[in-house]
Amino acid sequence: LHLTEHNIPVYPLSETLQGSSENLLKAPLLQQIVGQHWLILTGKKARPLIKETLEKRGAKASNLHVYRRERPLYNQDLYFELLKPTALDLIIITSLEILQNLCFYINLVIERNRSFYTATLHWDDWLSIPLIVSHQRQKSYAIELGFKNIHVSNSSDNRDLLITIQNLNQNKEIE
Repeated sequence: LHLTEHNIPVYPLSETLQGSSENLLKAPLLQQIVGQHWLILTGKKARPLIKETLEKRGAKASNLHVYRRERPLYNQDLYFELLKPTALDLIIITSLEILQNLCFYINLVIERNRSFYTATLHWDDWLSIPLIVSHQRQKSYAIELGFKNIHVSNSSDNRDLLITIQNLNQNKEIE
């Protein structure tokens, strides 16, 4: 389905406006919108920033929730194997939900380790692993959680994430 075939205008964003709601709201197209009607397709529990900002700028905005973010449940053996802190050189986070879910699974690994092994794992075992986040909000939350080695990518775009990884490798912060 091509929107333009149905007379629906499509406005591609420049690379500098991609990656976050804050960047999207900087688009010239979104500055003079008094009297316009906007439909925002979003996930359930999405941040209200876009809707609220469009309304402050004089548009009528409505959210339509078209998906729901949920924590996937995995076999305990899988997350226990993948989340061993000694097996991780880097963690990439592109949303607050991913960071929250990571913490949930780390807690499960800690609890399982405590039940089955004599050497216990602690939160500190994960906190110094380099963490790449795609937004300052994620960095702030990671700091609150105690992570110590946090790097902010320019966006969640794969190209920006790869540049951040390359920069870390050049600085020998991950091995």
